[in-house]
Amino acid sequence: MIRLRTSLAVAAALAIAAPAAAQARTPLQILHAVSARAKARSAGVQNYTLTLKTMGQSVVSYVSRDESGAFRAQSGGVGQMGSSAAEMTGWADELLLMMETLPEGEEEMPESMGTLTYDGVSGTSGAPSHVVTMSFAPEDAPDAGRMVPRRLSLHFDTTTLLTRRLEIETVSGGAPGSMVMQFGDWRPVKGMQLPYRRHLEIRGIRAEVLGPDSATATQTIAQGRAVLAGLSGEERESMRQMLEVMEGLVKRDEMILDEIVTSVAVNQGPPAGVTLSPFGGNDN
Repeated sequence: MIRLRTSLAVAAALAIAAPAAAQARTPLQILHAVSARAKARSAGVQNYTLTLKTMGQSVVSYVSRDESGAFRAQSGGVGQMGSSAAEMTGWADELLLMMETLPEGEEEMPESMGTLTYDGVSGTSGAPSHVVTMSFAPEDAPDAGRMVPRRLSLHFDTTTLLTRRLEIETVSGGAPGSMVMQFGDWRPVKGMQLPYRRHLEIRGIRAEVLGPDSATATQTIAQGRAVLAGLSGEERESMRQMLEVMEGLVKRDEMILDEIVTSVAVNQGPPAGVTLSPFGGNDN
C-alpha cells in the first residue's frame, strides 16, 4: 500500500535492536553496531511466522531469508477482510526486517541516505530513549503518486536498547504526511527480540490510498454500517473496527491501527492455508 524509497526502509529496519547511542561517536557507528547486533541475534533463524490480530482480523506475516541471506517478508490474511488488514499493515513489518543491509566498514554516510544526527535523549516514547534522526534532501522531480520521506527519527530505549518509537515525516504529491510506530512488549524468541505490540498512526495518505475522490469509500462505509446491524459476535466487532479505520481515513485523513502478536513459529517453513503476497517494500 505505502511505498517508501530504499533509503528509508534500510534505515528504519536497522532500528530493530540498537546498542547504547552514548557508546558510539557518530550516528553512523550506531547503525553499524545495530546491524551487527541484528545479525548476531538472528544467526540461527532461517524463517519465522508471526500470527497477529489487527482490526479484529487474523493476519500472518512470514519472514524468510533470500539468496543473499537478507530477510524478506510476505503477508496474508484469512478471508477478504483479513487480506485487506494484511495489506494495510504489512509495510510496517518491512521496515523492521531489512536490518542486515547496511554495508559493513563504510566510514561515510551514502549520499542517497541523507544526513544523520544524534538528537539526545527524549521521553516521547514513554521512557528515556536515544534519538537518531535522518533528514532527506527534497527530490528534484518527485513522483506525485509516491510517498517519500523527508525526516526519520528512531528512538532507542536507554535501558533495554530496543526500539520504542519510529517517526517519519513524508510528502506525497506535495502534501505533507506522517507515520508513527510505537513498539512494546518485546520478547525473546530463539535469540531474536520481537515486539508483540505495535501502535501505528498514519496521516496524510488519503489521496494516495483513495485517490482524488473518496465518494466510493464513503459509499462502502455506508453499506458496511447497514450490514453491521445484522452481524453478531466476532464478525460484528471485526467489521466495526474496519469501518472505524476507513472513517478515520475519509474524515480526518488518518489511519490508526493496533497489532498484537498471538503466536510465533520459528524455522518451520511457510504457513499452510494462507495465500502470501510480498510487501510493497520488496520491489525497490
